[in-house]
Amino acid sequence: MAKKTEEKLTIKYDIHNKQVRARATVIYIDGSKGRPEAHGQTQAAARKALMEKIEQVNNRIRYGERKKTGDISLGEAVLDKIKERQEAYDRDKGREKIRDTTSARDMDVYRSLLLPHKIAKKKINQIFPGDLEEYRKFLETAQYDKCQVKDPKKHKPNMQYYSASTLNRIIRLVVGVLDNYYRYSEYKSPTIALPAFKQPVKAKDESDFLMGDEIQVALDYFSEQRQKGKYKLDGIYADLFSMALMLACRPGELRGLQMRDWDAEKKELTICRTGEYGDGRVKTESSQRVLPILPEVEEILNRRCAKLKSHDYIFPNTRGGILSESNANKKLKRWLREAGIEKDLHFHSLRGSAASDMMENEMELEVVSALMGHSKIETTHKYYIAISQDRKRRSLEHMSQVYQERRKRA
Repeated sequence: MAKKTEEKLTIKYDIHNKQVRARATVIYIDGSKGRPEAHGQTQAAARKALMEKIEQVNNRIRYGERKKTGDISLGEAVLDKIKERQEAYDRDKGREKIRDTTSARDMDVYRSLLLPHKIAKKKINQIFPGDLEEYRKFLETAQYDKCQVKDPKKHKPNMQYYSASTLNRIIRLVVGVLDNYYRYSEYKSPTIALPAFKQPVKAKDESDFLMGDEIQVALDYFSEQRQKGKYKLDGIYADLFSMALMLACRPGELRGLQMRDWDAEKKELTICRTGEYGDGRVKTESSQRVLPILPEVEEILNRRCAKLKSHDYIFPNTRGGILSESNANKKLKRWLREAGIEKDLHFHSLRGSAASDMMENEMELEVVSALMGHSKIETTHKYYIAISQDRKRRSLEHMSQVYQERRKRA
């Protein structure tokens, strides 16, 4: 802060918690008022700490003005966006800051895919379509060393191209920052020159999900493990996997269920949060939904909720918190092997298994999509529907009958 400004301040000193406290009424550079305070062992130390605190506020105000005018670098703006997510508050608890894997991944791509390129130093208001086209070409050829051994003597680089999902993570951050700046501008955002990368989608088949009789085999085995209860969480895992196979919900949605989400009178289950993210948010707006419940699922929910309080998790870990998805994956893989199902599946595979089973049994695609919480029917068909060989055979047999009938009429 300037010396003249410091001289205008009327600083009051007193003793607080055995330290000198300095306080003053301040008018910041944007005209707003404040009454900051700071502590120190002496008056000089307290005054210095107070002036530093005032300058920090003024710097934040200056940064905000630069941000509004696009006079900050793209790197600064993206980092600021990531920090905003890290410092967001939990909607349910209202106090604890988010520290989830999403923020960590954002920081990873920020360091590895944005900072190395010159566009990170360009000011937002000076970025044009040509800059983004050049940046996208950089992303297309970007590689990372997959080798874990960093000893110079033993290290043999194993360079790999980044996946489309990783590249799209940094693209979303950059596009979000630029679109936000141009939202109220008379000019169009240049982000049309930075489209997302298409992710290769392998057509689903029977190896990707549990199909036909495998679903009943799995359900029977889960029930058997619940009754045995060899380990403390076995009953919870068994009920959790069974519900996943009957409801086609996301793993995080099931792990985030609380007793208050189950309406036993109406026999409806509300999906409104997830254990996937630190702040409890669902994946998309359409993910919030109310599901009618089958009798088999009703039995599980009534049994699990019998002694729970409103905010208790229905499928908790041993401490009453969110159940670990990685541990659930390990348990599922082992149980499927023990049940004689030789498929490399994970927890999320049960969602696709349930969706495919619904379609196999003639449920309409629109209904399946709504139950899964998809905003587009295409998403359901593209990622979760596998056509079994048996269904293909039945369809062809039906067409054979159609041809025979046509020949008879000819």
